[in-house]
Amino acid sequence: DTLVPSILSAFTSPIVLKLNKFNFTHQGGKVDLNGFTKLTLDQDTLRPTSIDALLKAKAHHVFVDEFVNSQYQQGLDDYLKSGAIKRNGDSYETILSVHDKDVSLNDISINSSLEDDEEPRVIKDLK
Repeated sequence: DTLVPSILSAFTSPIVLKLNKFNFTHQGGKVDLNGFTKLTLDQDTLRPTSIDALLKAKAHHVFVDEFVNSQYQQGLDDYLKSGAIKRNGDSYETILSVHDKDVSLNDISINSSLEDDEEPRVIKDLK
């Protein structure tokens, strides 16, 4: 229980992670990611106080289709219609932007589905 806090306390705040290129292939579907994340931590609690991130993502439809079943198909279709996710040939593409509680895909806010006091999942997962 103390390993992660010990490691995090060794870093200065803010922590800046730059992902120049991360890619993998899963069952013939290639995924490419690149971008950066800047995370500011409370020095006492080591909990995030601020996050800024920009991540470009491209995934072959084979990869996406495996994870999108009938339960999530409508959500994917809605994001495609709004332009939050774009289909480019055989791939889906988007740019994820996070600034504290403001989350967008391709400059389209996805916060509208959240309650006023609810945090985006990307923030919750960091806590």
